Order: sequence, then C-alpha cells, then structure tokens
Amino acid sequence: MLSYIQYQPSSLLARYIECYWIFKVPLMAASFVERLIPGGRVELMINLGHSMHFLANDKLEQGDLIDQVHIMGQRNRIYYAKSSGEMYMLGARFKPGGIHAFTRLPASELLNQVISAEDVLGGTLKGWEDRLREKKTDAERIALLDLLMQQLVQYTTTEWNDCTKIIDIIRQKNVLSVNELCDENESYYKKLERSFLKYVGYTPKHYYRIVRFNKALRQMQFNQKSLTAISHDCDYYDQSHFIKDFRQFTGTTPRQFQSETHHIADFLISQQPV
Repeated sequence: MLSYIQYQPSSLLARYIECYWIFKVPLMAASFVERLIPGGRVELMINLGHSMHFLANDKLEQGDLIDQVHIMGQRNRIYYAKSSGEMYMLGARFKPGGIHAFTRLPASELLNQVISAEDVLGGTLKGWEDRLREKKTDAERIALLDLLMQQLVQYTTTEWNDCTKIIDIIRQKNVLSVNELCDENESYYKKLERSFLKYVGYTPKHYYRIVRFNKALRQMQFNQKSLTAISHDCDYYDQSHFIKDFRQFTGTTPRQFQSETHHIADFLISQQPV
C-alpha cells in the first residue's frame, strides 16, 4: 500500500518550508507512472529507495533520474513520475518563494528542472543521505532533516517580504486579476514580474493561472458541480479556457482525469493548500 505522510517544520523554518513529507511504495505495488500536477512549489527530494524517473512524456522509458538528493523545480506543465522498484523518499516542500531563504539562485532557473541539490543549496549537503539512512525511524529522519535545513537558512530581503505578501493575496482571494492586484498594491507589473521570476519562478500572471487551476481542481474533486459552475467560481472566462488549462497542467481532459487513479495527485489535492 502506498503511504504519504506530511510533517510540520520547526517554527524557525515555517515561514519558508510548507512541510516535510515521506512517500513509501512497497515492492508489490512499486511499478507505476503518476501525474505530477504543477502546484507552484519547489521540492527538496531525498531518495533512500529505488530510483525514480521524472518524465516530460508518459510514453518515455527514461527521463531525469531522481536518486540521492535533488531539487525538483516548480513546473508550468504536466510531468510524470515513473518507478519500478520499492520506494522510500523523503523531502521538503518549500512554500511559494520559500526556496530563496536557502539559495541565491533565481527561482526562474529551476523551472521544470531536476537538479542536484548541491548545485542549488551548496556543498554542505555532502553526507546528508548517509546520515538520514542511519536513523531508525521516520520521525528521527524528519527531525534530522529539519536540523540540517536550519543550518542552510540565509537572510531574506525587503523585496522578498513584499513579494510573499502578494503571493498570499493571490492564494487567498477567490477572484482577482493581476492588474487589479497591481492597482490595489500600488505596484507596477514589470517590477512585480521581476520579483516573481526571482523568487517564485513564474510571472505573476502564470502563477495566478496555476493557483486558479488548483482551486478549480479541488472543487472538481470534492464538490458535485458542473464544469461550467466551477469555471465561473474560479474566474475563468468560460469553460473552454478551464479545459485548456486542464490539458496543459494534467495532460488530459477532466472526464479522463476523473476516471483514473492518481495516488500522488490525490494526496496533494487533499493535503496541500493552493
């Protein structure tokens, strides 16, 4: 049986890290291809089990290999995870913009990438995998990971603070265009765009699209509403615009998506905020 459990970070890191998580797949259920739907976040992934492939197309046999310690960047399209062996993976999910507290690499350079974590967070990660393997329990591994992450925290800037406020507004408000957002906060779009690319890795308009889609996807999963009603509730111009985003972010149609089993997507839809 697949298992996915989230853990809260320490108070010191709660501003930057949304959660830690552990994902386990036993050998008897280990062969799978899963959709990875864009959620606007960067992930630190530490693989203590069988290797997993990060695929741009579900028909591919191999893609970027996720073993040892990697950063999976935020995505603007559908990708797939493929594994054929027993899995034990733990990680840290950064809040939108939160990766900046640990690296000065612009988040835009992480878009749709799987990169060695040392290239992003620095050489201090050497030995992390072995130290985590030595721990006896999941709780001990998460406690150690939080301690290791505390050692990487850098200062943040006023610009970052201002950007995270805008991120929170986009996530919390039901209906809001980016132009309205700029007007309300007396901000120029180009200035906001530079900040978003630096800290979040998207333009504000694209990030807004991802948030809006994730709100719609949650409505589709948990409410018995028509696609027309969901499109209206989530501020799509019409149903066709919602379906266009749906195809880009899931690789399929709403009807087909609902007919399939999605372990990873279902875990995140039920437990991860938009």
